[in-house]
Amino acid sequence: MNNASHDVRNEAVNVLMLVLEKKGRDSRNLSEAMPPRNQLEPAEYAFLMQITNGTLEHLLTIDEIINKVSSVKVVHLKPVIRCILRTAVYQIYYLNNVKHQVAVNEAVRLTEKHKLNGLKGFVNGVLRGVVRVKGQIQYPDKRRVPDKYLSVKYSMPVWIVQKWTAAYGVEATEKILSGKSDESMISLRVNKSKGDTEQVIEELTNEGIKVVRNPYLDYSVRVSGFSSVSEMGPFAKGTVTAQDLSSTIVGEIADVGPGTKCLDVCAAPGGKTMHLADKGASIIACDRSEGKIKKIYQNMERCGFQDIKAIVRDARDFEPSWEEAFDFVLADLPCSGLGVVGRKYDIRYRISVTQINELSLLQKEILNNTVKYVKKGGYLLYSTCTISRSENEENVRWILNTGLFEPVDLSERLPKAMVEDARKAPGGVSTMRQGYLQIFPGFYPCDGFFISLFRRKA
Repeated sequence: MNNASHDVRNEAVNVLMLVLEKKGRDSRNLSEAMPPRNQLEPAEYAFLMQITNGTLEHLLTIDEIINKVSSVKVVHLKPVIRCILRTAVYQIYYLNNVKHQVAVNEAVRLTEKHKLNGLKGFVNGVLRGVVRVKGQIQYPDKRRVPDKYLSVKYSMPVWIVQKWTAAYGVEATEKILSGKSDESMISLRVNKSKGDTEQVIEELTNEGIKVVRNPYLDYSVRVSGFSSVSEMGPFAKGTVTAQDLSSTIVGEIADVGPGTKCLDVCAAPGGKTMHLADKGASIIACDRSEGKIKKIYQNMERCGFQDIKAIVRDARDFEPSWEEAFDFVLADLPCSGLGVVGRKYDIRYRISVTQINELSLLQKEILNNTVKYVKKGGYLLYSTCTISRSENEENVRWILNTGLFEPVDLSERLPKAMVEDARKAPGGVSTMRQGYLQIFPGFYPCDGFFISLFRRKA
């Protein structure tokens, strides 16, 4: 590899140091840790993304491989050596276009670059051992220690695996873990009031972009082969919005239209807000910072929607003038994000049981206000992008325990093909009829998501 590629490898180590090794305020998620795209050539940036994403995707499997050949376990290594070894093992095991010797030599050079000359022999020896055992990885015994097996094979922290196997069983959990997103494709939702799906597909195809229709909804497509979403013609014109299929389902089941007065309490960046606006609703969209509100306004301007008022408002603060004022309230609340770990790999290593408990309390604090904003006969839609009963089903119970709401049968509102898929998924159609749906990767062709719908009693 040339010097530029060598620098990219070092940049990958620096990014992973910020994501995996820093604590507290010094910690960064992957998008925050990545250098600006314009600092690297396109091929270099692509290689950087490949190494960082790939290492995070297979991290626990990689650690198992290192532990098999290293005299020092991963947990006891110097943080920078951990990151150097992990990125090198990823290249050896998962990148066919990188020669083993190159990955080993570059790792040794990075060790020297970080002024750890005394560990060059150690790094070299470990990686040569990794090369020797390539293809011979043995996972823990599935029958004896199923949680450990799933954790190593799918690189998911064992405590998350344990929560899911306890809730859904081992086989269902494995299917959820194997339901990986296609990183090369993103989903677009067509703003039906602004454009026609067939026309959008034709425009994107003419730009050299590959387009595949999403199941369930005729106005949702997946695309690949583009440099930037913002450079797509239909996006610039406001005829499409970047939004995953599971998130689009939220707007699909929202029975709103012209004259419907809506509130979106945690709206940024505004994808669901734009969907409600596309159906003709009048919306107040709020979030807790000027930066978040700016993103909503950018989407409004691009899409050309006028009947949206975006304001800075912390959803934890009660607004008396909103009490029983809205026909439809959307509460898509902050959550642990475990439904999107198939494309945001760093989440699984950054979230903790303590944080999930804190998020569950935050959600109830927000809901305590939100339930009061729905007028009698109006609707409340609660959703998250996670798979966590404390953040999802427990909040359904909390909402119903207020005595103000009754669940709405989702099987009457969801696409028929989705209802059919639910028959094979944990919970099945029965939970739909109870007013909520946990969308699982592997069982549904989209991100993990949770959706629940309630009607306020008259």
